[in-house]
Order: sequence, then structure tokens, then C-alpha cells
Amino acid sequence: GTILHETITVEARIYLIKSSGLRDTRRFDFSQASDMSDVVLKVEGKSLNVNKTYLALCSPFFSAFFDGPFAEFEKDQIELKDVSYEEFVTLLSVVYPSREKINVDNVESLLKLDDCYDSDFVVKAAEDFLVSACDNFSNAKLLLLSDLYRLPKLQGKCLAYYSLTRRVKALKKTPEYKQLSAELKATLLDKVLDDQE
Repeated sequence: GTILHETITVEARIYLIKSSGLRDTRRFDFSQASDMSDVVLKVEGKSLNVNKTYLALCSPFFSAFFDGPFAEFEKDQIELKDVSYEEFVTLLSVVYPSREKINVDNVESLLKLDDCYDSDFVVKAAEDFLVSACDNFSNAKLLLLSDLYRLPKLQGKCLAYYSLTRRVKALKKTPEYKQLSAELKATLLDKVLDDQE
């Protein structure tokens, strides 16, 4: 190191030789059959090799789909319609043990898919992400997402923001406001009236 104007500058180079306590997260390749997969889901003509039991544990939809009165339990290949291949792979990657992270780019599509496939884990993780990543979305967008996908923790945070009349008036000018439920609009009106007192 050197001393320059009563300042000490130290330069160090660290070379990692060995590490412990770190491990790679196993990524699932749904395009390849394995001894753990027992059904093929066809999405947009592409095959996804998955495990029925695991999906049934993660989602009441898949539980009913595979174990209910449907004939799908006996099939080796099942086609899913009206779903994007990329978005469905992301959903699988989030619910499978590799636990892909929810991020700004995938949170909305995951919530949309979860609205159909109903995984408590996905909706809770998405809500936690949105609460912690509020700066990446407008308050109006967050309020709309909380309303559309029934996210009470996020909605509580948003409603706290909209406790001032001027903020509710600004919200009313956004495209998101038109999509809010009548019930949430009534709650916002109550906030405005409370602010007037």
C-alpha cells in the first residue's frame, strides 16, 4: 500500500481456490424425459416432461386434473390449450424445486397462469415480490394487480398510499383505474371521504 495525503490505499487480489456451502441449483430440463417424469404436457406443440404427483401437490387444478373424474390420469400425453409455452415453462420452473426467481419480467404472466392453475406457492411468492419490488411498477399498476389477483398484503400497502385525496384523483386519470373492481373503487371513495374529515 501507499500513503498519500494521509490516506492509505490498499490493493488486494483474491483467488478462489475452493468454496464450501455453495451448491448449484438443479435446473430441470422439461424437454427431456427422465425417470422422474410420467406424463408429457403438450403446449404450443412442444413437449414438457413433468411428474403428475408433483404437479398435483403444487396445484389443486392439477390434482383434480390428474386424480379427478377426468380421463387425463391414464394418458401419457396431454395437450394444454390457451397457454404460452415460455410462460408455462417459467411457471414450472418456479414450482419445481429449482425455484426460479420471480422477477419484473415474469411476475404478471405467473399471476395470470396461477389464476388458472391455482398454486398457493406461486401467488404468495409473486405477492411477496411485488411488495418488495414496488419501485419497479406504478402504484396504479400494483393496485390493479392486487385487485385482479386477490393479493391482500399488496392491496393493503397500495391503499395506504392512496389515503390522500390528491393521489386518488391522480389514480382516477390512469388506464388502470377503469379496470379496478367496483368494490375497490368504493374502498377508494371511503379513503377520500375519510381524508376530507
